[in-house]
Amino acid sequence: MKWFRTIHSLCCGMLHIHYNDIWGKSDPDRFREDTGYYIKGGFDVEALEEFSTEDEGYDIVIFADQLAKSQCKPLSEIIPLMPPSPKLVDPLPFLDTYHGWKKEHGKIDFTDMLVMYDDEGEPGDVDVVIVDEAQDLSSLQWKIVDRFSKDAETMYIAGDDDQSIYKFLGADEFGFLDYEADEDIVLTHSYRCPAVIGERATKVIKKIERRKDKTVTWQEKDGEVKVHNMDEMFLPWKDWAAGEASVMVLTRHRRQMYEVRKMLNKMKIPHTINGSSMATSHMGKMIRVYLELVKKTMAFRPSVVGQMLEAIGDKDQARTVRDLGVKNRTLTLTREDIIIPYTDSWPMLFSKRKWELAQINALRQQINEFGLEIIGPLPNIDIGTYHGSKGREAEHVVLFTDCYAATWAEQQINPDSETRLAYVGLTRSKKTVTIIPPRTLTYLQALV
Repeated sequence: MKWFRTIHSLCCGMLHIHYNDIWGKSDPDRFREDTGYYIKGGFDVEALEEFSTEDEGYDIVIFADQLAKSQCKPLSEIIPLMPPSPKLVDPLPFLDTYHGWKKEHGKIDFTDMLVMYDDEGEPGDVDVVIVDEAQDLSSLQWKIVDRFSKDAETMYIAGDDDQSIYKFLGADEFGFLDYEADEDIVLTHSYRCPAVIGERATKVIKKIERRKDKTVTWQEKDGEVKVHNMDEMFLPWKDWAAGEASVMVLTRHRRQMYEVRKMLNKMKIPHTINGSSMATSHMGKMIRVYLELVKKTMAFRPSVVGQMLEAIGDKDQARTVRDLGVKNRTLTLTREDIIIPYTDSWPMLFSKRKWELAQINALRQQINEFGLEIIGPLPNIDIGTYHGSKGREAEHVVLFTDCYAATWAEQQINPDSETRLAYVGLTRSKKTVTIIPPRTLTYLQALV
C-alpha cells in the first residue's frame, strides 16, 4: 500500500525527507534558546480570539505565514484577518529569522513539504489516483494533487461540499465543488442517520445557497431530535455511563470541552476527551494495579508490578522485581511479596503536577462510584469539538451551541461555515440528537 497515505506523507516520500528533518516537539525550545524569540510551536486555532496580544504573538505570525502559503495568497492579505497583535505590525524580521533558523538546522515543517513538492516534485508513477475528503483540501494541496496526478489515466475525487468546515485552516471552500470532472456521481443513501435527524440536517444545510443539491434517503428507523431546556447536568449522564450505547458530546471550541469535563468530573461520570482519558491511559492501568495489590485481591506478573512501582517513583524496587521476572517467567506477585506504600493520599504517589493530579482525583471519585472496572475499557461518553467529529458517529449526540464572540461576529458576515458545522454535528448521530440551548448571547444560529 505504498500510496495509501496523506498528502503530506506523499510529499515527504516523493522528496525523500527523513523523519529527523521534520520540525519536532523539541525544536521550539531550541529556536527560543538560539534566537530569543518566544514560540510555543502551536496553539488552538479554533479559538484565536482568546489569546492575548503578547502570549501567542509569534505563533500567530507563523500561522499567518503558513495560511498564506496554503491559500496561495500574499502574506499581506492574511495579516488583517488575524487577531490584533504587536508582532503582526512588522512580521518579516521574525519570519526571516524563523525560516533562516530552519534552513540552518535542516528543519522542514508541514507547510514547507507542500511548498517544496509544488516547486520541484515529480508526477507520481501511478495509473489511478483517488483523493478522499477532497472538500478539506487547500489551494496548495489542489496544486499538489494535479502535479502528482499529471501522468495518471484516471482520477476519482470524493468529498462532500456540505462538510467543508476547515476554511479557518486554509481549506478551499469551493475547491471540490468547482473541480472540473468528466462525470459526477452522487451517493444519495445515508447508512447512519434516522430520517427525523436527516430531515433536520437537510433543513439546516439548505440555508446555504452555493452547494451541490442532494436528495438523500435516510435510515427508516426510530430517531429523535430534542431540545434540552433544563441545565445540562440533568441529562441522563449516569444511565449513559452505565449503558452500552455510545455518546458523543460536541462543543464549538476546545476550551469549552474542558468546561464539560469539569461538570462530568463533579458528577463522577467516566468519559474521554477525543477518545482518551486517565482511565484508559497507562497511568490509569498502573493505578488499578496499585489498588488491586493494596486490597490483596489480585496477583500480577513481575513486569506489571515493576511498571507500577516505577510509576510511583520506586525505581530500585521496580528493577529488583523485573529481575525476578526475567529469572522466572511464570512467577506472580502479591502485596506480601513487595513493599508497597498505602495512604489515603495515594494520588500523590503517581503525580504531583497540578493538572494531572486533578484528573487522578477525578478518576478516584469515579472508581468510588462505579468500581475499578471503569479502568481499562473505553467509556461510553466522549467529549470533542464539532470540527474533531468529522468521520465519527455515535448512538447519541449532544450538541452545545454557545460560541465565542469572534465566531459569532464572523457568522454574521459569512454564516455558511457555521451552518456546515451544524450539519456535521447533526449527522454524527445514529439514534438521537440533544441540542443544548445557548447560555450566552453568542451561539450557532443554524441550531438555535
